[in-house]
Amino acid sequence: MQKKQLYAPKLDKNATYAAAVRYLQRFNSSTEQLRAMLLRRVFRAQQHENPVMSSDAVTVIEDVLKTLTQEGFLNDHRYASHKVSSLRQAGRSTRYIKAKMMEKGISETMTQAVLEDFQQESETSLNDADYEAACRFAKKKRLGLYCLDPEKRALHRQKHMATLARQGFSYEIAKRALEQREK
Repeated sequence: MQKKQLYAPKLDKNATYAAAVRYLQRFNSSTEQLRAMLLRRVFRAQQHENPVMSSDAVTVIEDVLKTLTQEGFLNDHRYASHKVSSLRQAGRSTRYIKAKMMEKGISETMTQAVLEDFQQESETSLNDADYEAACRFAKKKRLGLYCLDPEKRALHRQKHMATLARQGFSYEIAKRALEQREK
C-alpha cells in the first residue's frame, strides 16, 4: 500500500491570503495564531522540496496579516474580548485568563485592558469577578458545599483547595468559594 502523497502548498501572496481567509472562516484567531499556522505551511512546503526562501515567505505572511487586519478580518482586541468573556463564563480565574491569552499571542497590556473593560461592564471588582468565577468552577466540579456527600466534602477539602489553586485562584478566594454558596 502506497502512502498518500501530501501536496506542497503554494506560497504566493494570493494562495497565502486564501488559506488565511479559509482558516479565519473556521476559527476565531489572534494574529499570532494565524502567523503560526501560515509558518507551518511554509515549513510543510520546505519539507516537500519546494524551493522557498524563508525571508520571502515571512514577507508574504506579514503582508497578508497586514491586509487582513486592515480589512477587519483579523482583530486581536475583538478576539481577546470574546475569549475573556468565554473563559469568565466557564469559571476561570484572572491568572488563568492571562496565561491563556499569552499562550494565544495576546499582549499583557491588551489582556489587562480587556479584563478592565469586562470588569466595568459587569460592574464588579477583580476580586469579586474571581470569586464569582471560583464559585462557578466549584459548582461545575462539585467542590466544597456543592459536593453532595458531606463526609466526602470534609475528607477532600484539601483536594478541593488544590483544584482551585491549580486553576489560578488565590487561597482566600478558594477558601471563600468552598465555604459559601452563591446566593
